[in-house]
Amino acid sequence: MRRQRADFHRKTALALVREHDTIYHEDLQTANMVRNYQLAKSIFDAGWAAFLTILSDKAAYAGKRVVAVPPAYTSQRCSGCGVLVSKGLSVRWHACPDCGASLHRDHNAAKNIERLGQCRQGGVAVAALENRASVGL
Repeated sequence: MRRQRADFHRKTALALVREHDTIYHEDLQTANMVRNYQLAKSIFDAGWAAFLTILSDKAAYAGKRVVAVPPAYTSQRCSGCGVLVSKGLSVRWHACPDCGASLHRDHNAAKNIERLGQCRQGGVAVAALENRASVGL
């Protein structure tokens, strides 16, 4: 099972590196997350930390980038307007009352992670995101 997981990680990482020049991900602290007994087995089984190590190594070898961004509020902040829309973990759909954006929670988070990563590496900066950050939102 361990070899199958490692093989899957290598193949997936290689496919991502071939397809993208820069890969953004949340800088999740898996060591802290496994303290929750309900999540620990799933996190260990998925091998998150091992996958990120393999991905980073393959990207470095190929001259590509892997950028980690802070995970705070990535799924709760609206990717359309930047407003914080609080929701529990069971709520899977993001609906912004301010701008009307309506999309899956994970897709909303992915857009926020990409923008944060671009700002972090000095790439394309989104003016709305910078303005909200400067006023403390």
